Amino acid sequence: MGVKSNVVTYGCPKRFISIRFFALEMKRIPLMKHTIIVLLSLVASTLSAQFVPYAEWEYLNPLPQAATLLSVKMIDTNTYIAVGEGGTVVRTYDDGVTWKVESKVKNILKPFTCVDFGSPSTGLIASDDYILFTNDTGNTWKTHFAEGTYGLAALTYATPSRAFCVGKRGEVYASIDSGKTWTFQRLDTSDRLISVHFVTPKVGLIGTYIGG
Repeated sequence: MGVKSNVVTYGCPKRFISIRFFALEMKRIPLMKHTIIVLLSLVASTLSAQFVPYAEWEYLNPLPQAATLLSVKMIDTNTYIAVGEGGTVVRTYDDGVTWKVESKVKNILKPFTCVDFGSPSTGLIASDDYILFTNDTGNTWKTHFAEGTYGLAALTYATPSRAFCVGKRGEVYASIDSGKTWTFQRLDTSDRLISVHFVTPKVGLIGTYIGG
C-alpha cells in the first residue's frame, strides 16, 4: 500500500493551519478496493443557522430531554433517527408526530457520536468503542466491539453494502456486508479522523483535525 503526502501551510490572522493531503491506494486489500483521499476538515468555527432564521424554529415532539443529541439521520420522509449522550436513540416513524426515546441502548452509557443508514432498514450507530448494526430500522441492534480504537468519530455508507467508520487516532473500519462484520486498519497519521464521506462508491474523503 503506497502513501503519498504533501503538507501545505496557510497563514491566518490568529493562527497557522497545516493541511496534509493523503492519497492511499487500497487495491492490496481485497476487502476495500477503494481509493481514499484524506483531507483536512477546518473545524475551528462553529456552523451557525444562517439559512433559516432562529425565530422560525420551534420544539416539537419529543420535548427537550436530559440527553444531548449529537447526530441525526433522515431515512425517508416519515422516518428519522437521532442519537446522543447516554446511549440515547430517538426515533419517529410518522414524520415527527410521535417519537420513541430509548437510553442506555445495549447497556451502553457512552455517547453515540454518529448514525447513518444504507437502506430504509439497514443502519449503523457508533460510540467510543462500539459499532451498532440494525436491519429493522432501529427496532433492534447488534453490537460490534471496535478493538484497537481510541474513540469512533464518524461513519458512512459508500453503498448499501459497503460501510466505513473512522476513529480519533487514524483507525479505519470497513464492512462489505452492510455493517454485520468489520475489518480494521490504522492510517499512517497522528491526526484525529473526525469525518468520512464517499462522493462515489469508490472514492471517499476523510476529514482530520490538526491542533486546537
